[in-house]
Amino acid sequence: MKTNNYALTKLLVTSLLGFVVSCATSPTGRSQFIVFSSEQMSELGQDSFSQLKSESNISKSYNYDRYVGCISSQLLAVIDENPNDWEVVVFIDDSLNAFALPGKKIGIHTGMIQFASRDELAAVIGHEVAHVKARHGAERMSMGLTNQALIASSALILEDSKYAKHSGIAVAALAVGSQYGILLPYSRTHELEADAMGLAFLAQAGFNPDAAISLWKKMQKNANHTPLAFVSTHPSHTTRIDNLSTQLYSVGGIYQRNKINAGVCSKSKYLMSHG
Repeated sequence: MKTNNYALTKLLVTSLLGFVVSCATSPTGRSQFIVFSSEQMSELGQDSFSQLKSESNISKSYNYDRYVGCISSQLLAVIDENPNDWEVVVFIDDSLNAFALPGKKIGIHTGMIQFASRDELAAVIGHEVAHVKARHGAERMSMGLTNQALIASSALILEDSKYAKHSGIAVAALAVGSQYGILLPYSRTHELEADAMGLAFLAQAGFNPDAAISLWKKMQKNANHTPLAFVSTHPSHTTRIDNLSTQLYSVGGIYQRNKINAGVCSKSKYLMSHG
């Protein structure tokens, strides 16, 4: 049994060493660790999105679709993405939420559409587009796989050591440590990177980048309970607002040159009535 355990441990470690060469760079220049191909992630994203649509209440409002489509098309066009390659779906849900999946899939809740101004909604959609462009989903899955392999390796090593009777406690401690020391901070890094990328998309498409800050200020006032940043997968509202504020100057000139372009996506024009 001991020989088999060490053989499996060796296999896991060898696999991890192979993963190390799977490095990539995000659009902002940050080093990434990704072991899944774009094709694999797209297939997973498409399957998940299809299942979600089958289990959720999708809006049949033509006005909602046209309004969200106008904003998303404007954002995608300026980053050389064909809007027809993306699927943006409005879900009937009062919560203030939006999400993105690999494979160029984005979901927007009706609650967010009603809550946000036009430019604030553009900030939301730009943020979700950034998650997809930066391959954050693949990065998170890669980190999760590595985390599981490390914990499994540690369990096998401890099982055959003099510390075997304490192995359960040690492995549990490792799992908790990796969760708060690696996985959650990694997610917060993704959120702040998507904020920064989305801000640039916003300015390029002619939407007011100030709206990204006003959105989070409104979200902060609306929050019933905000978890401690340490145990949250998202940065605190204050952290996001501060980071966005420091980046406004760099995109101000871009917005001024392009702001006339966003005028066609009027919220009042599309949402005078909906059903």
